[in-house]
Amino acid sequence: MTALKTSMLDTGGYKMLERKYTVKSIAYLEMNRMTRPTLLPGFPYISFNAVETLELMGAMKVLHRDSVMEAIFDNGKRDRVTKITAANKVLNLLVTKGYAKVVADDHTLGYFYGLDERGLKFLRLSESEAIDEVSATDLALYYVLNRVFVSLCNTYRETGSMEWVATLGEEWDAACLIKSKQEGQKPRGMVIKILRSYSANEQTKEIKELIEKYAGKEVEGFTSPPDIVVAAQHKEDGLLELTKNGEACVTDDNIREWVL
Repeated sequence: MTALKTSMLDTGGYKMLERKYTVKSIAYLEMNRMTRPTLLPGFPYISFNAVETLELMGAMKVLHRDSVMEAIFDNGKRDRVTKITAANKVLNLLVTKGYAKVVADDHTLGYFYGLDERGLKFLRLSESEAIDEVSATDLALYYVLNRVFVSLCNTYRETGSMEWVATLGEEWDAACLIKSKQEGQKPRGMVIKILRSYSANEQTKEIKELIEKYAGKEVEGFTSPPDIVVAAQHKEDGLLELTKNGEACVTDDNIREWVL
């Protein structure tokens, strides 16, 4: 299998990928939102929330506004319009100051953002990782990843912590590590694969091939078996878990119901 790019950090048996973003609790974000980040010379001032957005952009590669709304500006009290306004403001600021750029503008889905030259330098990433344009096919996949991120963020941010990175074009489309606040709970690794097929029959075949390939086997880049989960373009937020603790955990009936 293709080796995943990993850092030396090994947490609870899972080696997380580089460029990960750690989802912060609402309390942490509210407590720190007025702090002033320390920036090196040559980097125009940006706020705490802008730095968080930039780090999320680095982990997502292609970032949709909805991910910023939920991960950074959802404090449980703001309505959707307020969150949209706040997310738009910080994204426009990052573009204006040269940290980010619009990489796609879809009539239906809206704007998508990627790191610009200054943003790459700020996060100490190579210029080769810049994304200048996104094909229609990849844009649809990145939109699914952003929706999956939002769903997982809403599920896990207050019950523990979640680290996330998008790896579209590699072995997996995304990976995350979920750590519970409960004592004795082991971290849960998860890798996400977006189905490339569209028809129910083809998706069923694709799912079964993934189960056959990975159930009961080691997954390179992880020292403990991650849970393997699939997403699809026709399922905006819905995920189907294929393996748990390295073993298949889905039936033919579960698959049939999910793909329809």
